[in-house]
Amino acid sequence: METPLATIIYTHDLKGELDWLPRLHSFIQTMRQALDGEIFLVDLGGSCSPDEWHCQVTEGRAVLMGLDAMGYHAVNVNENLTPAARARLVDQIMMKLVDDETVFETEHLVFQTKLSPSTKERVLLVPCDTPSKEPNVIDLPRLGWHQVGIVQIYTDQWCYEQFTVAPHTLPDATIAGTVDFIRDEAKFYGKGRSE
Repeated sequence: METPLATIIYTHDLKGELDWLPRLHSFIQTMRQALDGEIFLVDLGGSCSPDEWHCQVTEGRAVLMGLDAMGYHAVNVNENLTPAARARLVDQIMMKLVDDETVFETEHLVFQTKLSPSTKERVLLVPCDTPSKEPNVIDLPRLGWHQVGIVQIYTDQWCYEQFTVAPHTLPDATIAGTVDFIRDEAKFYGKGRSE
């Protein structure tokens, strides 16, 4: 079979689960080793939850720092990041923060949260329940709990798969250390805000 033009690995609705990130990273790294061609790692939003203390004190930045450490290329931040929190984060990370005004553009793809015209294939960074009827739009189907989606893009077709991360997946030690650091920083930041 031909090598895909690009492959998109995606997540969504992480809901502030910092402790799940090390297992998620291990699973994604195993997936990446089996893939050929250009690979993009993206999140469709819902990375933080107001019920999680670290999401509250960091204004939604905590999990995004973890995703950046995991090598994500772009994340939908429409729901989880205030403009002030975005301004504090944007110079500290490598991944692109995508919202209705900001896109992530590559040689062949443009990642958007709101469809706008483009000559490239448009990837909508919003979980899809019903495929778009727009031409040149790659929809990313909604995932279940602790699932990872993959879309392989070929010249004339797209192939979709979804995988559930096994609970016995070994956590990545580097990301586990990063999570500890993020949690400590959130505690420090929260303490400073309360004084």
